[in-house]
Amino acid sequence: MKASNWTLLTALGILTSACVLHSTNDGNDSDHRSDKYCDIVLQKTEVTEKECVLNLLAKGYKLYSDMGYYKVYNISSKWGQSWRRCEDDGAHLLIINSEAEANVARKFASNYPSVYAFYIGFHDFFLEGQYVTIHGQSLKAAGYSKWGSGQPDNYRGAENCGAMRRDATLADIHCSSTSWFICERER
Repeated sequence: MKASNWTLLTALGILTSACVLHSTNDGNDSDHRSDKYCDIVLQKTEVTEKECVLNLLAKGYKLYSDMGYYKVYNISSKWGQSWRRCEDDGAHLLIINSEAEANVARKFASNYPSVYAFYIGFHDFFLEGQYVTIHGQSLKAAGYSKWGSGQPDNYRGAENCGAMRRDATLADIHCSSTSWFICERER
């Protein structure tokens, strides 16, 4: 994992201080974590695809349009907490990859008329105004970059996390605001 990713995950409270850099023989910081706890935390549990799907279904995920498994969490969380919850499920925050997937997201978001926006998987933590997915792709490269009217606006210089409005347009919002969120796992 790249150092910048470690920094991001630590800043969001996703990794703990138990995962620390160690020095190599030449005195340079190494990107490798030798701490046993860290190795255990970061290893993925080996499960079959069938077990994973059954686990997602048991947690309330639904298969939509043969695209993937999705779940709207109707609890308000900060962006980092939302990211972690999806990861704990074996999924990730929604990344819209096409107009077809935006239509799916719009359909299930419309079931919650009182919710203005849902956290999804993009941010501009690394460079202000340069939005990337949680997988490191630009929004354009990911396949969907339809911003809502007046967005992104970086309101008060503090909006760095990605959200989707009910109409499936994108918005930037403050990362410590609480919002519902959408997780997905590709099929």
